[in-house]
Amino acid sequence: MMLDLMQQRTEVETIMEKVESYLREHYLDEDVDSSNGVWGEFNSVHVTHLSTFFDDLKGEGILPNNSLFVHYTASDDENTFDCMATRFVLFDGTLPLFSIAFDEVIGSRGRRLEGLLKEGFQQIIEAVVGYTYQPAKSLVVDYTIIAGETQVTKTHLLESDDNCIDPKELIQAYFSDFWGENTDCKVHASSFNRKDGCEAVKINSYREVSAMEANVLRKYI
Repeated sequence: MMLDLMQQRTEVETIMEKVESYLREHYLDEDVDSSNGVWGEFNSVHVTHLSTFFDDLKGEGILPNNSLFVHYTASDDENTFDCMATRFVLFDGTLPLFSIAFDEVIGSRGRRLEGLLKEGFQQIIEAVVGYTYQPAKSLVVDYTIIAGETQVTKTHLLESDDNCIDPKELIQAYFSDFWGENTDCKVHASSFNRKDGCEAVKINSYREVSAMEANVLRKYI
């Protein structure tokens, strides 16, 4: 599913409302009056808890249940988070997508680094929504290579650097050079022949995929 910018903003607002309810239910100290709010000093989310908190939100269906996760940077166990310039990093697998200083996301209560901050955490959520639901920039193309009586069906991932793609032009650009100078286009973005007549390619189908899905498919196609 892909969302335009207005829909993404609405999705972020909806998620943040659910996060606030989750904080109120699970992360408020017993002696805290929730009528004062749930963000910052009123909740007990610690720097080292944020990864688990993020995963819990996915498990509760508040965040998309995908391959994204949050981790914090640390060079050793001796220095403070301030000294290590610790940051929270949003990953898709091994691909870093977004980072933010830890003290923009977690506040403090006295000497304790504790208390999820709304503005900082919302930036992480905006990165999650923007990456998960951004417009498609890639195509998955199913095609058949025909050589005499032999037919082999394959799948290929086509990717574009443009913010929006024209599927047929992307297909045409790739397959019109399938055999280099020996490629002859018979039907635009649909069928291509090798000029010596030994082989042909027929496009069976294609579909647009988000950057997140493309990142997964890239490993297998």
